[in-house]
Amino acid sequence: MSAFLVGHQTINAAATLILMAEGPRSVEEMTKLGKSLWLMNAIAVEDCYASVDASEYLDAINTYTFAHVEGVDFAAILKATNCFLYQCSEGHVPEMSLFKKLDAITERYAAHKATDAYEAAPWGLCG
Repeated sequence: MSAFLVGHQTINAAATLILMAEGPRSVEEMTKLGKSLWLMNAIAVEDCYASVDASEYLDAINTYTFAHVEGVDFAAILKATNCFLYQCSEGHVPEMSLFKKLDAITERYAAHKATDAYEAAPWGLCG
């Protein structure tokens, strides 16, 4: 398997899906959540590639600020979140509680994967 560090828009999508499932949070809470998601992704990349040190990504992670995903539909948010989870499927990351929580949320919407909108959505979001 392979893994890569996703872009901030994919992190926004994953955080948005959690927001949709769990209800309102402040921008500060969403930013903290997004940073945790991105760090989880960095750890998975490190677990996948022996030459990568997750701390290389800390500057980008620490400057992250949550922003609502705009201009995409629910199918794109769901597919970007599934992309994110795939990129986090290395090493011990799937055993982390945040991974399990997000995976369980995506499972609630599994029926959407069979739609044309999901099929047409990008695998991850740029940015």
